[in-house]
Amino acid sequence: NRTEEPGSKPAVVALVTAIAGIVTLGFAAPVGLILSLMALRRPPRAMALLALVLSIGGMVLGAVVVIRGIDKTQTAAVFIDLELRLQDFRNEHDRFPGDDEFEGLFGRPEDAWGGRLVYRQIDDGYELQSPGPDRRLGTEDDLRGGPDPE
Repeated sequence: NRTEEPGSKPAVVALVTAIAGIVTLGFAAPVGLILSLMALRRPPRAMALLALVLSIGGMVLGAVVVIRGIDKTQTAAVFIDLELRLQDFRNEHDRFPGDDEFEGLFGRPEDAWGGRLVYRQIDDGYELQSPGPDRRLGTEDDLRGGPDPE
């Protein structure tokens, strides 16, 4: 007969929940944290300790995902505000402002990461560009805005 070490079932449950916390980008991590803390009260503690570390990692991962999402949402809000103001300008002047007029009209808007937004007048429209989290233009994480092509 196989004998089970006392406390191993709670540690296994805590470990599985902690792994689920990472897979769900932090959603299940708080449950894994609570279960791992409960499992640490009984030996063996190694698996419960691993579950604790993974649960904390899952919560940190979840926080990073949420914060990055908030930053993109804040930058999108800046884009929307500028796009509405640019449309107002166009309605009043029958054109979008030139590149040299933009800063005088709208200041130097920044994205959520502190990068300066770039405005370019293009033919009958314009493009707004954010350097994104890496604060460098021309990279994969840049955000772009402008009127939809008709």
